[in-house]
Amino acid sequence: MKQIEFRDWLAGYIYDNYQNVLIETDDYGNLYVTKTTDQQDYINCVIAHLDINQQTYTSNFSIVNAGQFIVGIDNNTGKQIGLGHDDKTGVYFALKALQVFPNLKCFFPLNEEIGCLGSKESNDDFFKNVGFMVQLDRRGHNEISSFTNGHDTVTYSTQLEFDPVLARYNFVWARTVSTDVGVLIQKYAIQGTNISCGYNLEHTNTEILDVLRYGTCEKFALGILKVTDGKKYYMPIKTTTNSTALIKPPHGTGR
Repeated sequence: MKQIEFRDWLAGYIYDNYQNVLIETDDYGNLYVTKTTDQQDYINCVIAHLDINQQTYTSNFSIVNAGQFIVGIDNNTGKQIGLGHDDKTGVYFALKALQVFPNLKCFFPLNEEIGCLGSKESNDDFFKNVGFMVQLDRRGHNEISSFTNGHDTVTYSTQLEFDPVLARYNFVWARTVSTDVGVLIQKYAIQGTNISCGYNLEHTNTEILDVLRYGTCEKFALGILKVTDGKKYYMPIKTTTNSTALIKPPHGTGR
């Protein structure tokens, strides 16, 4: 499975390029990263799924910068194809956030595109000290979810707390459909949200990433993580449990 290959590459990249990180996987194959430099009761978590869903798959492609846009070109046909910005852009943001914050968790689940299956098998222990969850898995450039997977993502008081950040970057609250963070909110009774990250026409051969607008989305999402850093945002909903044990990947336990 290509997402497993990507997971292993990503784990190795994080191990080689980041300090104070613990890298783990579970029996399902999800990837967990914990970065800590000091004692903190609650740690934010960034989520980004590892699978993609595209019209055309090929190993012979080029990544092209077309002005402020990034697009993919099939080298065999010369035609545009999608690069899987949904959710490789979210993965890129997770790596950026790991650079910025001394204390952060990242969860990289498998199989979001076929029903958020990896998130449904997530490890309970990893999320026990998570304070707030952020996922960048939304098209466009100015939306933050207040509703997804059939339920609220944040409380009204949290919306009020975030509103100054929304105003600064011209973001708006939106009702969205489904992604991993929606599963995890219900499972663990922790607030979270899904944020636009600059891609459009996802899953198609005409998929694009607007780099300039991604930059604004990145600043906005980092702003939300700064507001929530070190705090716990409970969600008043019924929870479920799963006790899959974490296991160490072949490349080590991190550092």
